[in-house]
Amino acid sequence: MTRALALIEAICAAGRPASLKEIAAAERVPLATAFRLCRRLEKAGYLVRDGGSRRYTVGARLMRLGLDIVLSSGQTWTSYQVTCRRSRF
Repeated sequence: MTRALALIEAICAAGRPASLKEIAAAERVPLATAFRLCRRLEKAGYLVRDGGSRRYTVGARLMRLGLDIVLSSGQTWTSYQVTCRRSRF
């Protein structure tokens, strides 16, 4: 699970759809491992392939999860942004 979350973080940090090779390199995992984890995350709806490309981006299920986390935290959007800026991931 830790590796899968690390791949999600790498895709989010890229700020754009990322290729499998970029994801694997960012997390220093073998390409085969990155492929297997991305496929599982894609099947579960957490990742999607960007259009007809082979690049991965955030899926609807991951977007919903992120929004639910923010909404359930009780923080306002402004205080959430301040908290994120102060945090080091």
